[in-house]
Amino acid sequence: MKSKKSAIIWRYLPGILISILAVFFLSRFVNLKDLIASFQIFTVADVLVLTVILVCSLAARGMAWKSFFNNMSFRDGFLIINEGYLLNNLIPRSGEIARIFITNSITKNDSFQVAAAIFFERAVDLLIAAGMFLSTLSLVLELQWLRSTATWIMVVFTLLLIMILLIAYFSPTIETFIREKKFKNELIETKVKPIILRAIQGLTTISQPRKLLPAFVWIIVTWCFWVLMLFYAILRLSPGAPIWWALFTEGIIALGIALPAAPANLGVYEGTIVFALSVFGISRDSALGAAILMHIIQIAITIIFGLAGLFIHDFKISSIIEKIRGQLFKEKIRNQEY
Repeated sequence: MKSKKSAIIWRYLPGILISILAVFFLSRFVNLKDLIASFQIFTVADVLVLTVILVCSLAARGMAWKSFFNNMSFRDGFLIINEGYLLNNLIPRSGEIARIFITNSITKNDSFQVAAAIFFERAVDLLIAAGMFLSTLSLVLELQWLRSTATWIMVVFTLLLIMILLIAYFSPTIETFIREKKFKNELIETKVKPIILRAIQGLTTISQPRKLLPAFVWIIVTWCFWVLMLFYAILRLSPGAPIWWALFTEGIIALGIALPAAPANLGVYEGTIVFALSVFGISRDSALGAAILMHIIQIAITIIFGLAGLFIHDFKISSIIEKIRGQLFKEKIRNQEY
């Protein structure tokens, strides 16, 4: 039990330290009085608008998740997404594991099938985030050659995604080949082969165009709402700002929150927004005020819907966290073995 706890502590210690450093530097470069004054820029109506846009993004994400599974309702898809975000707010990077457990219990799909859906979702997220960042970086730095470089990078990302989808599409053929193949090594035949077969079977989730296309569209819609939410906040800070400011900042946020961090990406989320908006001449105090406001709205809404989801799906936070800790401990042991 002690080793289990220490493994989890060491896993999250770097992220906590990064968040502490982010908060420290933000506190050094921001004036408290100006920060408090920046909150007055946003009215109650602004908070309501930002909240509505966020809920729309969560609904779109729920529709994307629902698209992967035939026996899932929109309500379950929406709630599972929020349950994942809720767990991320408690334990960094745990939302995906929680979604696998919860989706598996509701739809009875194999864990590998659920994991494949998450993989596709994350791959599309990466493609969109990279596209927004790279396509606007040339405008920020005013270097024309970056546009062609960005185009080629996007082509490579797209080709990699297409290659994965082709493997998924031909997964039945690949599965048959591996199933009929007899390996001389007993370990490979009895231990490794079954795992590979389950993983290939899991790809069936992303091998059907009638599932992938709606999911892909709804993921794009989700990003549109995320950009809209950020753009609305930017316009309150700098009226007349072009929308590509929001595209660039959203790309920076995606890169920033990919770093290890404390629960809810505390400090890192705010730091990336302050850094990105300062490039456009927006004061650090105003940028931090907007970042904190948006972060509070995101955390509050996902907590409300996440707790509602756990109640409706009859899950306890403690039981989910225990499963997540067990899974993370297993990953730690596997990494040490290799």
